[in-house]
Amino acid sequence: MAIKSFQEQLVALFNTKNSSLPQALTVADVDFGAVATLDGGTAGRNSKLTITAKAESVHFSSALELHYIRLAAAVIGAKAVTDDQADWDTDEEVLAFVNADLIAAGKTEDAFALTDLTIERTDGEDGKKVITVNVKDGNIKYLPGVLATYTVTQEIVKTDLSTADGELDGFTA
Repeated sequence: MAIKSFQEQLVALFNTKNSSLPQALTVADVDFGAVATLDGGTAGRNSKLTITAKAESVHFSSALELHYIRLAAAVIGAKAVTDDQADWDTDEEVLAFVNADLIAAGKTEDAFALTDLTIERTDGEDGKKVITVNVKDGNIKYLPGVLATYTVTQEIVKTDLSTADGELDGFTA
């Protein structure tokens, strides 16, 4: 499946529920309000968001509050990794690992942007680097919380002795 923005996925949920409408809604038709917690929602619905038709929308007018289920953030969870720690130095590098791990976890339509996440680095035991990735409040699809905790152990790079110089100078007295 192709990656879809969280807004596109929410619009797809709307269109599935409202398949009898003469025209399918698109992301371009509406503005998205802020996501909020839905208290007392039915059937597990825990979130609400208002979509408002844009003035230039040909097929839609007015606004509608959507009630839906956001998922727990812990999709990836704790993950031990042996890698070159330098490959985890920037938020962009961590984001690439997160999005690859989402696909591996079966979330093939999902991809986070840096604006969706907070990334914290701490020093762990024995030189390990601990990277905690949190989903920020306000994400359309996921509740705020820990998405992944990577514990990165520096990989050991073996030296090929056959490429070394074996002609030694000898011992000195």
